[in-house]
Amino acid sequence: MPKTRSLADLFVRGTELTIDDGKGPRQVWVQKLNPIERGVIIRKADAARARTIAGQHDETSETYMSALGDLAPYEREEKVDMLVQAERRRILPMVEEEWATKDEWLNEDYLQGLRDAWAGGVEKTFINDPEDAEAKRVERELQRYLDQVNAELDVRLADHRLSLETLPEDELDKTVLRLTMKMRGEMSWIEEYRRAELWQSVRTCVGTKTDDGWNHDRCNHRDKELPNREDVDFLQDQVLEPILVSIGTLTVDQLEGKDLPVTPASST
Repeated sequence: MPKTRSLADLFVRGTELTIDDGKGPRQVWVQKLNPIERGVIIRKADAARARTIAGQHDETSETYMSALGDLAPYEREEKVDMLVQAERRRILPMVEEEWATKDEWLNEDYLQGLRDAWAGGVEKTFINDPEDAEAKRVERELQRYLDQVNAELDVRLADHRLSLETLPEDELDKTVLRLTMKMRGEMSWIEEYRRAELWQSVRTCVGTKTDDGWNHDRCNHRDKELPNREDVDFLQDQVLEPILVSIGTLTVDQLEGKDLPVTPASST
């Protein structure tokens, strides 16, 4: 007799996964997380980022010394370039938004219409036939918008570069170090999020495959395969990779069918 489903079992999405190292398979269930579980992951990722960034205040820490070592090979001009590029990434969304709200692009939702057309099939047409008249027009107009954004960025960044070039060496190094620690913090966030998501997503599974699919009547997909977050750190790459692929597939399936904004070229 099929087991009675609770409210918590409704709309749960997941997939069976079997991993075999040649000495016998191990079967697990990879499940899409609910908002509470995702909140746990975010808090762990936030904590990892905070720990990394806090290292900049302790000059004896391994994190600080490692970041300092990363900067040693760079010349002064390279450090300035690094800071200019960071500022570019910071202000790019603001400059794009400013130009998108100018009458030329805002009237009758002209820019949004171009983006919708590009995402709706014009991009594919342009790739297959760059001489297609409509595709060329849309691509040219989107590129004109990006050129305007880039021109505005160049003006603002020229002033920013000039201010950096006048900094004393020790102040420049401190500024670059803060940027380096921030970047390391973001990397720590991503890595912890990835591992904590795996910890939360992988559940025990004793399901059996049938002619009609899978029978999970004997399963309790609420039990984690890896009880503690630290258990993830002991997994080999050959175990991590297929699980992360499964998690990614569940995420992609969730987004399938949604229109995402697309631009024809990078504004970098």
